Amino acid sequence: MALEPEIGLVGRDDITALVESLVERRAKHPLPVIVAFGPGGSGKTSLLDHVRRRYRDAPTAKVDLDKAGSRSCKDILDVAAEQLRSYRHAEFGRMRLPRYDLARLALYTEPADDPHHRARELAAKQMTRLVAVADAAEVVEMLPPAQGLGKVLRPLLLWLIGLAVVAPRPLRWLLGGPRVASALRWFENYVGGELKSGQRPKFDAALVHTWNLNRAGETLEIDRLLVAAFLADITAAYRFRRYRRMNSLLLLDGADLLDGIDSYLPPKRPRPAARATDFLSLLAERRAKEPHVPLLVIATKQSAPALADSAVFKPVRLEPFTLAQTRQFLAEWNRTRNSTVESEALVEELQEVTHGHPLAVRLAIQLVQFVFARDQVLPSVRSVFDERLPVDETTTFQDATVGDYLLLRFFQRIPGTEEMPEREAAREIFARLAAPRVLDRHVIRALLPPSWSAENMRSLLAQLSFVGQEGENFVLHPLLRDLLARRLRDVPADQPFSHANVHRLLKDRYDSLGQREDALYHALALGQVHLVAHRLRPHVDERSDRWIAELAAIAEAPMPPGEGEPEFDEEPRTWWERLRTGTKRNLHRRYDSVVRPETGLLEDAVIATWELRSRSRTVRPTVEMYDQVLRTHQELDGAEERLTAYRATKRALEHNTPASPPVSLPRPSTVGRFPYPRRWPGRNSVRRVTVYLVVVLLVLYGAAFYLQSSTTCLRYGVLEPAELVADLGGARTRLSKMDGVQCVGLSEKPGRFAYGDPATQNNDDAEVEELAKLIAEENDRVAKVKDRSVVTIVVATMLSSSERVKRDLSAGVNELRGAYLAQRDWNQLDGLGRNPLVRLVLANFGGESAHAEVVARQIRDYAERDPSVIAVTGLGQSRETTQSALAVLGPSKERPTGIPMVGSSLSSTNFSQKPYFFRVAPANDRQAQVAARIIERTEALRGRPLHLVRSPGDEYSSDLADGFQDVLKPERHDYDETANAVTTQLGQVVTDICEKAPNPLILYTGRTAEVGGLLTELSHSNCTDPVVFGGDDLTQLETTNFTDLEDIKRFADGRLYFTTFAWTPGREPIPQPTQQFFTTYEAAQKKHARRAFLSGPNGHVLLAYDAVSVVARQTSVGASREDLYERLRTLRDFPGASGRLTFDRTGASGTSGADPADKLVVGQIVKLDNGFLVSRYVSHEGT
Repeated sequence: MALEPEIGLVGRDDITALVESLVERRAKHPLPVIVAFGPGGSGKTSLLDHVRRRYRDAPTAKVDLDKAGSRSCKDILDVAAEQLRSYRHAEFGRMRLPRYDLARLALYTEPADDPHHRARELAAKQMTRLVAVADAAEVVEMLPPAQGLGKVLRPLLLWLIGLAVVAPRPLRWLLGGPRVASALRWFENYVGGELKSGQRPKFDAALVHTWNLNRAGETLEIDRLLVAAFLADITAAYRFRRYRRMNSLLLLDGADLLDGIDSYLPPKRPRPAARATDFLSLLAERRAKEPHVPLLVIATKQSAPALADSAVFKPVRLEPFTLAQTRQFLAEWNRTRNSTVESEALVEELQEVTHGHPLAVRLAIQLVQFVFARDQVLPSVRSVFDERLPVDETTTFQDATVGDYLLLRFFQRIPGTEEMPEREAAREIFARLAAPRVLDRHVIRALLPPSWSAENMRSLLAQLSFVGQEGENFVLHPLLRDLLARRLRDVPADQPFSHANVHRLLKDRYDSLGQREDALYHALALGQVHLVAHRLRPHVDERSDRWIAELAAIAEAPMPPGEGEPEFDEEPRTWWERLRTGTKRNLHRRYDSVVRPETGLLEDAVIATWELRSRSRTVRPTVEMYDQVLRTHQELDGAEERLTAYRATKRALEHNTPASPPVSLPRPSTVGRFPYPRRWPGRNSVRRVTVYLVVVLLVLYGAAFYLQSSTTCLRYGVLEPAELVADLGGARTRLSKMDGVQCVGLSEKPGRFAYGDPATQNNDDAEVEELAKLIAEENDRVAKVKDRSVVTIVVATMLSSSERVKRDLSAGVNELRGAYLAQRDWNQLDGLGRNPLVRLVLANFGGESAHAEVVARQIRDYAERDPSVIAVTGLGQSRETTQSALAVLGPSKERPTGIPMVGSSLSSTNFSQKPYFFRVAPANDRQAQVAARIIERTEALRGRPLHLVRSPGDEYSSDLADGFQDVLKPERHDYDETANAVTTQLGQVVTDICEKAPNPLILYTGRTAEVGGLLTELSHSNCTDPVVFGGDDLTQLETTNFTDLEDIKRFADGRLYFTTFAWTPGREPIPQPTQQFFTTYEAAQKKHARRAFLSGPNGHVLLAYDAVSVVARQTSVGASREDLYERLRTLRDFPGASGRLTFDRTGASGTSGADPADKLVVGQIVKLDNGFLVSRYVSHEGT
């Protein structure tokens, strides 16, 4: 056993290099079946363990036939298949064996009424997808509510499964997958081509045919089917998988147990009948037909295989260690165990005693080191054979000595007879056969019992791996001869085949044949030293050196019992025996010293050499023993060159020369792991890289989405990556998160313009979302029209608010109501082919138009990317930020052409004549003039003391206040709308006014947000009959159905007046465009009830409607923004819903916009009607 996990495989460089050259997969490269043979302990199992350990990345199966209960093809393949199925490797993948699974069904022996149906059922179990269906039926049966259903479905499902087995090929692929479908097809082809020799049958018929063969005793055909299926699975596992770079390995330990070799000692038991099948032979038979199967088979045998080196079989004999290999093993052993017992003399003694037997070398080294550590004395190598086995040796014979264990390993394949204990017959017979150096026909017959057949014995010897052949003669392994020689010495002398009787018989035979050297060998084994010296004397007299070599050969003869043992082991003899022996020896010596002195010297040389080289010597060679040999040879004038080996060994002993360092083991023999051959791209590398990239992209996408959503109000979900990419690339409009609640910017998609806590959002936010949705639906409808051009109008207004009470959000609701109705009416009615269809994009300036300038830049950039953007409408409220937005959108030095703007409710006089800016609402100076005349004409208002309440910081309020101041000269009172204590300031203003007049007419130019507070303070004041007259901003009260005044509605009844810029429902007569709008609005209220258009129409809605309508009407196909600007500045008598529009002015500058001429201004009063506040017409001016 030459393998140690830390050492590697010593002395097997040829076979390891052979395996290394075959283990890597090469297409169309036939692989032989390697058969390694040698006696027990020669390293066969170690070779397989080394292969399995070194090539553990390859799919490997090892079958130990010494331990297998049955050695049939099925059992061997079952073990191999189970190990291959459990194989996993990142580069190789998994091994699956569906063909073998189907082939095993041929062993089914239970009778069935309908064998074809049973065949389909059994095959269906291999179809994994259908098994899940059948299991589902069983689960259904367990559910109480569906037990009846399960009982009905189960037979149907099983029938469908069985039917799928014989279904057409595409259906098989669908039901069972490609692996099972191809396995079924292979089975049908094999049975049709190999067993039936006819047309390919269906699977059920093919399986039934194999059952018939099995019942008829055709086991050979069934075994061939199993082997063919196993090899076909191996081949299929590599097909179209170039990343599988290592061949599969099948390791068979003890393969000689397969072929029925007669290892019984003849003639005690008759030769057993040959096995019907031999797995290794069937494997080779199939490999001859399919030489390119990627399966490397390595089998081990103790018996010498009767196989020639061919393309199928590659027999390899495991030779004993050479002296260099023994030295290498000792060095590797000491290196791994930090041992110091290492000398050249020990290496030579190991080689001489063990004869290079790997297991004997390892056990001897291990026990020599153990005894040395125990006794501090280096023992004889042969003496350790009497030591008990090391405790770490894996065997059931733990109490045996090393010598007995080695004999057991040699005779492992030889059981005993019924009359004799196991292997005792082998020890007895082979102890005799080990005595001669060569076994010829006559010697074998002479040493066997009379009842034994010599020819049967020769037949057995020819099959045993520890027996070599020299022509017709046999030679036993030298270590086995040494071990058996010691056993022969233990046979009692009175037995027929004792040591003396056997060697005497052999001496006499060789004397009769004239074989001088063999006769002297056995004479020395009998202790006849004088006879040996006498017969060597002629060579000495001739001065020939042949006697030295001849003496060295015959000196290996075992000593008679009692000789060669240590002195303390000698048994005491009687005085007369000692006298007789000593007298005889003295007489010979005295005679030789006088008559033949050379014979005495030669006798001393024989004794010295015999003591040194005898196979039964158990004492360790010493320097004195070598000195004795050298001295006696020199006295006989032995040639110096013949004595060189003795001198070298003596010098090594004398100086304790360390063993020379050996060469390192070649790579295939080391314990290192064979690296899996890499191939680019490797298995699943594309898939793995794809997965990694997908994961990275998902992480990056998630991070980008999170970062984008943290700063932007997204109008798309996480499952819309194209929108995110476009958004990041700046190709989409964007809504930025502002003030923690607002979504400010442009949006092409519907949604709210508020985010965060839903509790902070109100009905206006919901209506903005619904109106945006309606606009988006209309845009989608426009996009589907293929034969019409489309223009885009940006509706910019306040669609969110950061205030707790979002009163300014009503302006945005009004703007979207009017813009949507105008878009829908134009696309359905007015767009008759001559003008483009209208698409709306919403822009949120934020509460109080705070972010108007920023959003205006976004609108400008968006218009540069999209040439279909033709104008901007709405534009929020009259504030300073709105003026900045107009400057951004208008022409500049960098952009001579601006974007035409049509404001809806902007009324500040400061916006007049702004470049490219037009508005539908009249300016505040006209509003103030008309309001003054309405006051003069209204009896309830005329003659009251006039007081003006304004917010100087608000653009709209201060501008309208200036108009009132110029016309009516009222007393002015200021408050700050941005302050926290607005209510307190209004209370102080009311107090000041009421102290001066109990019935004042308060001209209120502030926003809708503060009018409720003003009326509340008046209701608690000293004024007895106050009246408030506000501007057009108070039309937002109509948007919310005057909910801001709910608490003071009785006080507000008849006390609140305000102006608006459009007709109100109920006034007769109303112009036809206005009446048409009211009809459209009413229809929209009915269609979108409870979601949009929650209140009636007001002036702002009509203004927004007209702003979009006038742009759509003045835009023609192919018109540019400059063309639209020129059309607007020359517009006359446009029939708007809020009144006629005329922008044409004489003397206007080249880029200036225009205010509407003689625009309609309507005065209204708030009245209580059936418990609800409503607005009523009072008076008007304009058309």
